[in-house]
Amino acid sequence: MKKMKMHEYLTELNSTEDGFSEESMYLRFTDSLLEQAVRSRSSDVHVEPLDGGGARIRFRIDASLKTQMVIGRNIASKLAIRLKCLAGVDLTDSKRAQEGSFAFSCLNREISVRYSALPTSSGQKVVMRIFDPLTYTRDLQDLGFTDSDYLLFSQMLRRKSGLILITGGTGSGKSTTCFSALRQISTEALSLVSIEDPVEVRLPFITQFQTDCACDFAYLLTMILRQDPDVIFLGEIRDEESARAAVRAGNTGHLVLSTIHASDCFSVPSRLGELGIRPQVLSEVLTGVISQRLMRRICPHCALQVPPDTGDILAQRGCYRSTGCPACRHTGVLGQKGLYEVLPYDRELISLVTGKTKPARLRREAEARGWVSFDSKITEEVACGSISINEGRRLLNEGMV
Repeated sequence: MKKMKMHEYLTELNSTEDGFSEESMYLRFTDSLLEQAVRSRSSDVHVEPLDGGGARIRFRIDASLKTQMVIGRNIASKLAIRLKCLAGVDLTDSKRAQEGSFAFSCLNREISVRYSALPTSSGQKVVMRIFDPLTYTRDLQDLGFTDSDYLLFSQMLRRKSGLILITGGTGSGKSTTCFSALRQISTEALSLVSIEDPVEVRLPFITQFQTDCACDFAYLLTMILRQDPDVIFLGEIRDEESARAAVRAGNTGHLVLSTIHASDCFSVPSRLGELGIRPQVLSEVLTGVISQRLMRRICPHCALQVPPDTGDILAQRGCYRSTGCPACRHTGVLGQKGLYEVLPYDRELISLVTGKTKPARLRREAEARGWVSFDSKITEEVACGSISINEGRRLLNEGMV
């Protein structure tokens, strides 16, 4: 039997002449919607209620939302019920926030989905975050590191103990970087464990633990430390408890990898200070910090080279623009890559981590020793045609905020 696409199911939903029941067609439409999200490399699916009872469906692809279709009241209602069933939330409650999760098989792999619904003036808005294991099992060297930054990060990962922190905005790819790093160092000789809240993607090369109400963070870490781990991944340092846990594990012969919200590499020590970590303690455990953003790659199928412009610092060595084509869905963008700043905290730099040291002083010291900033890397990415000049300007403006 021919497999139909999402739009074809919409056409057939009010007809049973093809041999499918109406209920079966709704189920197949939902499955097709989720499959299309995976095939198009979507990170999120938005189902947004419209006045009159219908809904607009948008996919976030390469950091931008794009409308896929608008569906009517009847289909929107059936889709909402199907998604609630999958997520395991109350079917009768549409007046309160709801959260759930589910998994489905697609393209010979298991895809995890985090479901979130919020009531609006027009009905419930649903957003589903797609967790494709392929995203989290890429080679570290393919994420966007320069050769020198990749070497620095690899040296950090070979340490037997210490604390490595990844910082960046929401959706900047921190988890992908962490899991790719763990995959790189995963060997039969090492025991790798993680503490996550929640476990979004199951990975074969690491033992994953999930925090819950029955087992708090501190107790879980204590028990894990008794299980002889070599490397520990803590999903996020978000409060004093998790900060103390990360430092404690890194100071007791374990390599700890975690994420933290800070404005840049140099603000991490002061951020940890706000969470109760004394500078003297931090100086003994902090190995390095990686700050990251995501760049949208220019579509190679429609990229056009633009002559150099000596009056534009980004275009002095030439640049590229994209016109849009079917391959990139007329966006001019095809995929994303990481943009990284890698800062090892060696003895000289760590000696500056005191209660009164400001991030600006750390930055000046690092630059004097050859550290390369985001701005310099953005200029290079534009010149080599990896990103468009418009994307370069966006990234530079983003860094000024």
